[in-house]
Parts: sequence; structure tokens; C-alpha cells
Amino acid sequence: MIWKNKRQLYAFACGWITKAGYPLAVIGITKNRDLARSSVLEKLISMLDPLKFSAAALSDPRQLDYELACSLASALPRGIIAAGATVTVTGAAGPSGGIIGGASGIPASANGEPEELPEGLGLAAAPGGPGLIIHGKPEDAVLILSALPRGTGGSSVLFTAAEMAQAMQIPFLIGLTDGTGTPEPGAILIMKGRDTKTVFGELQQQLIIRLL
Repeated sequence: MIWKNKRQLYAFACGWITKAGYPLAVIGITKNRDLARSSVLEKLISMLDPLKFSAAALSDPRQLDYELACSLASALPRGIIAAGATVTVTGAAGPSGGIIGGASGIPASANGEPEELPEGLGLAAAPGGPGLIIHGKPEDAVLILSALPRGTGGSSVLFTAAEMAQAMQIPFLIGLTDGTGTPEPGAILIMKGRDTKTVFGELQQQLIIRLL
């Protein structure tokens, strides 16, 4: 008899420049194979493409993150376990423009504390970024996060996180940095085993990966 692993997880990510000129990258995790398709990504892009921010958000990092989280939540289809986004808004206060967490939760500011998500996922996110989701204990996500600099933007800090996760034999890691008011634009990194992929808002990208 052949036993098949019925537990499957997929990650999908996309990056593009919105109608308003914001480089935006989005990541989602689901166990529904039907949601890990290009057609779903295209619909997500079309729903988020008109993204705009209020005048208050341009001067208040928390407000910008809140509006980004609300826009993402309204665009995501049902069946998403966790999600995140990073956006670059030129001239807005920061560090901000990076959100990550459980898709069904109420938007809240990052505090660096461990959070358990469904399907064996662990979350930790710092104010100013980065934010991490791993397949493993939330405390391990905090351990990795504690070794990383804050508010840098870019992907370098995420590669450091991926190397730490690999050394800890964590099956996969999703990392995200803030993109507004940071030295470098935001980035998303997906690490599975020894492989890593990055997604940036400046580039027209779509990515689908089976995590488990």
C-alpha cells in the first residue's frame, strides 16, 4: 500500500507597479490547490491595482500599514491561510508599507511576539520589518527575527533569515521587508529547502511554489 501525504501547502506571489505607480508585491499561503493558479493571481492583481492611500497614511506609518492590510484582506479569496504585502510609496513616512500575518485576523501592528498560525506555521514580525512565517514553532521565528536588523527594506536581510532557517532544518520560510521609508525597496523571499526565490514590486513577476 502506498501512503500519500494529504497535507499540502502552496505559496503564490506576484509583483508589479500599480496604476498609481506603487511597486507592490503580494504573498499568500493556501492548502487549496485551486487557489495556486495564475488565474487567481491575475484576479488579485486586478483588484489591488487601483490601490491608493489617504493623506493621513502618507504621514502615519501605522495608518499606511492598516490601509494596506484592509485592501489586501478585501482582495484575497477565501481559503488563504496567511498573506502579506510590501509596497513602496515615495515620500511617505516610514519605515512602513510591509504587512504579514494570518489572513483571517484583525490587522494589528507588529510587536515581535510569536504567533501560531494554522497548518503548523509560526509567525514573527518586527516594527519596521522584517516579518517571517516558518513551518515550525513560532518561537523559532522569533529567534531568527532577533538576529536581523530592522527597517532595512531589500532582500539581503531575508537571505540571512533563510540561511538561519536552513541551518535549523526548517522546511520553508516566507520573509517580507517594509518598502516605504526604508533604504531599499521592499522584497518577498520564499525559501524551501535549499532553494530561495525573491519577488519585488519593481518587477513584473508571478510565482507559485508547492511548500509541502
